[in-house]
Amino acid sequence: MGGFAENMYVIRKLRLFGFKSFPRETVIRFSPGITGIVGPNGCGKSNIADALLWVMGEQSFKNLRGGAMEDVVFNGSDKLAPMGMAEVELQLENLNPDEGEERLITIQRQYFREGDAKYRLNGKRVRLKDIQEFLLEIGLGSKSFAIIEQGRVSTLINARPEERRRMIEEAAGILKYKMKKKEAVGKIRLTEENLERVEDIIAEVKRGLNSLRQQAGRARQFKVIQDKLREKKEGYLGHLGFQFQQELDGFRSQKGKFQDEFAAMVAERGRLEAKLEEQKRKILNSEEAAAALNRTYFEKKLQSERLEAEISHLQGKIQELETRLAGYGEQFARIEKELAESDETAKREKRNLELASEDLENLEVKKEEMQAALDRMKAELSDAETAFRDADRGLKESEGRHFTLSSEISFTRKAIEELKADIKGKQGVVDIISKETAEISNRIQRKEKEIERFNEEIEVLNREKEDLDAAIAGRKQELEARREELRGLEIEIATVEKHMESMRHFLEERQGFSENVKALMEKKPELIAGVLGDFIETDGEIDAALEAFFSGFYQVLIPRSKEALLELIETARGDGLNGVSFLVPDDSRSKEAGGGLLSHLKWKESVSGRISEYLSNVAVRAGVSEGMAVAGSFLTGDGDFFLAETGILTLGHKDEHGFFSIKTGLRESEEKLKTLYKKRDGMKTEAESLTDALETLTVRREDLLSKQEALKLDLSASRSSLASARQMLASKDADTKRISEEIAARSMKLEGLKKNYAGAEKEIAVLEEKITAQMDVRRRRERELSLLREKLESHGEAFTELKLLHEKRAATTLSIEKELKFLEIRQGELRESLEQARKNRSLDMENLDSLRERLENARKNADLAVDEYRKIDNLLSEKKREVEGERQTLALFEEELKEQRQQENNHRDKEQELELKMMEIQGEFNRILSQLDELLQGDSRPELVAVEEPEALKAEVEKLEKRLAGFGVVNLLAIDECETQEERFNYLTEQREDLMKSIANLTRDIHEIDNTTRELFMHAYDAINTTFSQVFQHLFGGGNASLSLTDPADPLETGVDIFAQPPGKKIQNISLMSGGEKAQTALALLFAMFEYRTSPLCVLDEVDAPLDEANVIQLGQFLRRYRDTVQFVVMTHNKTTMEMVDSLYGVTMEEPGCSKMLSVKLEDSATL
Repeated sequence: MGGFAENMYVIRKLRLFGFKSFPRETVIRFSPGITGIVGPNGCGKSNIADALLWVMGEQSFKNLRGGAMEDVVFNGSDKLAPMGMAEVELQLENLNPDEGEERLITIQRQYFREGDAKYRLNGKRVRLKDIQEFLLEIGLGSKSFAIIEQGRVSTLINARPEERRRMIEEAAGILKYKMKKKEAVGKIRLTEENLERVEDIIAEVKRGLNSLRQQAGRARQFKVIQDKLREKKEGYLGHLGFQFQQELDGFRSQKGKFQDEFAAMVAERGRLEAKLEEQKRKILNSEEAAAALNRTYFEKKLQSERLEAEISHLQGKIQELETRLAGYGEQFARIEKELAESDETAKREKRNLELASEDLENLEVKKEEMQAALDRMKAELSDAETAFRDADRGLKESEGRHFTLSSEISFTRKAIEELKADIKGKQGVVDIISKETAEISNRIQRKEKEIERFNEEIEVLNREKEDLDAAIAGRKQELEARREELRGLEIEIATVEKHMESMRHFLEERQGFSENVKALMEKKPELIAGVLGDFIETDGEIDAALEAFFSGFYQVLIPRSKEALLELIETARGDGLNGVSFLVPDDSRSKEAGGGLLSHLKWKESVSGRISEYLSNVAVRAGVSEGMAVAGSFLTGDGDFFLAETGILTLGHKDEHGFFSIKTGLRESEEKLKTLYKKRDGMKTEAESLTDALETLTVRREDLLSKQEALKLDLSASRSSLASARQMLASKDADTKRISEEIAARSMKLEGLKKNYAGAEKEIAVLEEKITAQMDVRRRRERELSLLREKLESHGEAFTELKLLHEKRAATTLSIEKELKFLEIRQGELRESLEQARKNRSLDMENLDSLRERLENARKNADLAVDEYRKIDNLLSEKKREVEGERQTLALFEEELKEQRQQENNHRDKEQELELKMMEIQGEFNRILSQLDELLQGDSRPELVAVEEPEALKAEVEKLEKRLAGFGVVNLLAIDECETQEERFNYLTEQREDLMKSIANLTRDIHEIDNTTRELFMHAYDAINTTFSQVFQHLFGGGNASLSLTDPADPLETGVDIFAQPPGKKIQNISLMSGGEKAQTALALLFAMFEYRTSPLCVLDEVDAPLDEANVIQLGQFLRRYRDTVQFVVMTHNKTTMEMVDSLYGVTMEEPGCSKMLSVKLEDSATL
């Protein structure tokens, strides 16, 4: 099993981010061989196994040790906030890629706390199904037998037979075939349902197709007349448009004359406005000149005021300078006095500085001498501490050896006592074996009787099971029949609902009504109560015959009042809506019952009594012959009718799809739908009752199977116990011989322990003398060390006092130097101040002379300014009188312009009257064009021309409109609907053939998958069964183990049982094995499946926990055996297991709730 197989995949790295206890991005790189993961409990080791399961598509949050899927997202800690997303990425490498295949494959899964999930394969968004299919191809998956989670190693043994079968199926590589079969079965079910629906739809389409063909023929006749009407009406409307266009041209010519006259008036008004503007400009110029004089006046006056203010300001400045010059003598005396005092202080501070410097030099010399002495004492103390530590270390080594020897003596004494007790106990075992032999013989007899009783009980349960299976099959057939009837009923209900919707649409949209009737109803709905057909309900007996008789009646409009009738007539004539009929209101009331045709009708609301009277005089006859034999109007069952008032006999026809037939059909469909709903509810109740009965029978059958399974287990346990008892009887002699050999070996071991005990006691006596001498040396060194520390402490205090005095003297010297520097700076500042004061006095004297000269000039300028603004005031008064005269001339011009504008307004009113007449004609013209465009329905409008006989053309249009009205309700959509249904019928027929072919192909594929699955499963089962027995015997050093099929006759559905018997034991039931035995048996089955099909990855989460040291070593041997073809990831606390791994990762929690990875390669650490 060396080397990798073709297209072998290995895992290169696992990246976690926000997954469980890994909030920060964590990358684990895997190398070939065995990777160990260690760490204390609760640090997050098992979360790595969960991450592998999760990224491979695990959907059960319970298998991930959570209460909900959002538990995989990091939920926060004391320092970190919760995260909104968990992400795990798994990278695999194809060691032998084929041409065109990628070498590195990356699988990524993301989950957001809101519930969204994403899967990616090599960075591309994929479905979960795509991930699962890829992993199944390479022997991996979230349900893989090679991923053993914490505490679940024994589930391989305790699993149900069906679950064990799934493990073997995975090893055999047939899960992908089962997925394909499941998809195929689902497709067949959906295809059969689709085929059933298509059959129903074909039948429904076929039923309605004949009726549609008749309606389409009638609609085509209707369209021929409609097209002819359109052609005639187009010519008539073109004639009316031509006439209106001629009138409009005459009005436009007259409007042109009005516009010329108005232009002359506008020119005259322009001349007057120009004269007016000229006068306004003259006034504006005069006003601007007056404004300029006014500005000059105020400027001169302002200048005079400014000069007066300047004079006052200069007088104040002169007074201020004279005061300041008087105070300069006092300032000079004060500065000279301060300079003299500063010189005296500087001489005194210089003498103090010389004395402080001499004292500081003496302190420096003493400080250096004391520092040297202190350093010598520290060196002596360091030597003394070294000597003390050496003495202390020697003493502790001797005490440690003494403790070790004491522990060995205690352990040896205890071992001697245990060996003595063990030898005594084994001697007693030999005596017990003879007693056990007799008991085993009695047990064999009891088990043989017990097996016979179990066989009888199982036979009784088999007969009960057959009876229940027959009852369940009968109930299932009955339930399926009810469901089939219910599906048919649902289809019928849907068909009726769709038909009702079609009929409602026909009635609501007024299909087949005259376009003029619909146009008037849309324009004046508030005046119309409805049409006559809305108010009539029939009894359904002669609906088909009534269509021809009522073809001229049911479109009759019913006004809400006589006033509404008059307004409707005016609107219809104004819009050219010809051929519309109205029921004239009167005071009489319609009859609720009566003879003749009225006996088959019912009024929904009271309308005119005259039409009721008319209908009551029309008799219903079987045929024309019977009707002609009696006087009066009549209607036959075939639709023929005779009107006595006119003497006209009309041969009608039955219309199964007419207005009244549709109304009656809608009413009957509503009644039918109520009946169908009631029937459906009853059938659902009956189906639910059958389902409950079937569930009761199924529960009874499950209970029966459970009892039968328990009896089979008891029977198997009894047989195993019987075989075990017989083997134990044969092995008692071998046990006696083996115990005797063990007693002899333990006696030899006891003598060796006694010799070791005596030697250890002698060595302890020598050590005790050595420890006493070492303790004396240690006490002497400790006293010397204490004296040196006291002496060093005393010198240290004196040195500290000297340092403080030195620092104080240095601070005093620095303070004196700073004071001298300050005095020097202050003297410079005083001399500068004295010089500056002398300069300021000289400048102030010069400024005083200048200010006195400026004051004299300002007084002269002020007198001149007063004279000038008085002259300007006289000129301004004359200019204001001139402006007033020009304003009076402007008022005369404005009065003349006002009269001219009044004439223009009168002329404009006449022109507007002309335009109103033109708009009225234009409105009529536009209405004609609108009717013409509506008639053309998007076609280009022809040239408007006059016709020779417009009245004859109008009469022909009215005649064609009456013929269209005589058609009654016509389904114009029937033509397109008929063509659509024909195409649909042909398409559905083709679909039915395709579905039948698809079912046949899928059935053939399922048969081929079953054959392949059966062969692969049996081949894998036989190989794994053989290897399982061999590995079991190797792990246990003997014993027997095998697999068995629960139903060999059905390899596709059979479960798999396990039989395991460790050496020397006769276990009746595998569930009675110890935890370690279950773990070993599970590992034997796991390695047997590895022998058949190697998985790229095997995760073992603390599977060694229930194993002792010897079995852990055996587990390690198997891991080493497969390490070249399988990557093992082992979570463990066992030191022996850690020694076997190639790479070791540690998981820690440096901060609560957050896991961190540490790694080391053991082959590297071994060289350090």
